[in-house]
Amino acid sequence: MKSAPKIDPLVLAQKCFVLIETTKKSGTYKYATLLALLNVIVRSVDKHGQPQQKVMISDIGCEVMRLYWNQAVPFMGNVPLKQAPGPDIVDKIVRYRTVHNLKLPRVTVDQARRKDPTSFKKLEKDIIKTVADMPIQFLQKFGDGNKSREELFLYAPSWMGNLPKKQIETAHLTLKPGVGEGLLLLSPLLRTQVENQWMGYVSDLNKLDTSALNDYLFGFMRSAVATFAKYLMPLQGGKCFYCGTGINKGSVHVDHVIPWSISHDDGLDNLVATCKACNSNKSSLLLGLSHLKNWSKRLAVGSLENLAINKLAAKHKLHRDLNLTHNHARSAYRLAPPGTSVWNSHNKISTIDKSASHRILG
Repeated sequence: MKSAPKIDPLVLAQKCFVLIETTKKSGTYKYATLLALLNVIVRSVDKHGQPQQKVMISDIGCEVMRLYWNQAVPFMGNVPLKQAPGPDIVDKIVRYRTVHNLKLPRVTVDQARRKDPTSFKKLEKDIIKTVADMPIQFLQKFGDGNKSREELFLYAPSWMGNLPKKQIETAHLTLKPGVGEGLLLLSPLLRTQVENQWMGYVSDLNKLDTSALNDYLFGFMRSAVATFAKYLMPLQGGKCFYCGTGINKGSVHVDHVIPWSISHDDGLDNLVATCKACNSNKSSLLLGLSHLKNWSKRLAVGSLENLAINKLAAKHKLHRDLNLTHNHARSAYRLAPPGTSVWNSHNKISTIDKSASHRILG
C-alpha cells in the first residue's frame, strides 16, 4: 500500500497556527497538551536528531502535569489563577500539594514524586487519563461548536473513545508523516504562539493584564537554571565560557548552549556560565564552529571536560542527560535551514556550516 505523503512544514505551520487561534476556548487544556506534545517530541529525538514516530500518552500526560505543577501556586500571594470555568487539572494539583504539604512554589515535580511515590503515581495516572480522554481527542478540531471541523493532520491515537486504565502505560499517538520533523523545526514559533494564546485566555478569565502573567505561567521553566551558576563557575575556572572574561557571583549568567527555545534542555551539559555581555549578545542563536568545537569536548565521553562534569553531577546530584543533550544538538544543526545565522563573538555573526557542524557533533 502506498504510504501517505509527508506534510510540508509550511502547510503544517499554517494548520497549527489556525488551530491555535480558532480552537474552542473552554480552558487551557488544549494549549497545555499541544505544548506538551512539542516538548516531548523535542526531548525524544534519537542519536541522529530524528523524532520518534510514536509518542507515549503517558509522556504527554506527565508533561502536561509538569506544566501545570508550578501554576498551581498562589498568584502574587493570593490564590492560584483559574484556567477553566469549572474544576480542572490545576485544582487537582492544588489539592494534592495542600494535602501533602507541598505548597511552597519551589517544590518541584521530582521532589513531590520522591516524597510519596504511591500517592504521586495515582495523581499522575489520573491526569494522564484526563489528557487522553479530553484534549487529545479534541485537539485536532478547528473552530467551535456546530461549525467545528476535525482534521487528523497531527496524529492518530492507538485507542478509541475514553482510554481504558489498563492501557495507560501502552497507549500512544502515531504521528502523521512529516509531523515529527516539522514540529521540531517549528517548535520555537509554535511554542511562542501557544504561550501567547494561553496567557490571553488566563488574562480574560481572571481579568488581569497579560504583562503580569508570563513569569507566573512560564517563568519557572527558565528561572531554575540560575542555581547552576555556582557549580559551573568553578568548572570553568571562574571565566566566561565564550570570551574568557572573569566572572563572579554578582556578574555570572547561565546560558543554554542549544537555545531554550529550540531544545527546552536544562541538563547540566547544555548549560554554561557566561558574562552578561556574551549571554545577551548570543541570545537564541546557535554557536559558530569555534565555540561548537569547544563545547563538544564536554559531550565526548572520557574527555577531561566530560569527566569533570560527571564528578560535579554526582557530587551535587544535578540533573543531566548527556545523550539527550547530544541528540538535541545534532537535531538543531541538522534542521537549521541553509543560511541560518550562528554566533561567533560580540556582534560577529556568520552563516552556518552544516557539514562542519555535523562532523563536530558526530
